[in-house]
Amino acid sequence: PRPTTAMCAQVGPLTPDQADQLVSTLPVYITLLSDIAEEIRLVDAYYVMIPPLGSRGEGLRMLEALEQAGITDTWLFPRGQYRNAISLGLFSRQPSAVRWQREVIERGFDAQVVARIATSERRRLLLKNVDGGDIALSLPLPEGVAAERQPCP
Repeated sequence: PRPTTAMCAQVGPLTPDQADQLVSTLPVYITLLSDIAEEIRLVDAYYVMIPPLGSRGEGLRMLEALEQAGITDTWLFPRGQYRNAISLGLFSRQPSAVRWQREVIERGFDAQVVARIATSERRRLLLKNVDGGDIALSLPLPEGVAAERQPCP
């Protein structure tokens, strides 16, 4: 029999739960060489907002003006990067946010569309198949997860 050459692959991106599940069920012929965590930033929604105002008092006065114009689904940010800004809605799709922004502008208010950024952890595993088989075929990988061949260290 021919000697078998080990095969390595980087598997990912995986959520932390997917990575933990995969590592806990690795067959004896597949070895974990490294587990790399990375933080990714994704736009998960879009605010339509009045930009931050100079004070809470200005914000409260703006809320009254918005209500008089028939815009009632509002929220004054109390702290953080948008302190004293006014949210006019949170939208999952950018085109919907832009349509609402245009309507608010037509009613006489300066509105912006601002992407809301969410961070999450993704992991990449470097695996070694000592039997030389294709790691992608040897493991039940979740949908959207790839196994890219890599030279073995």
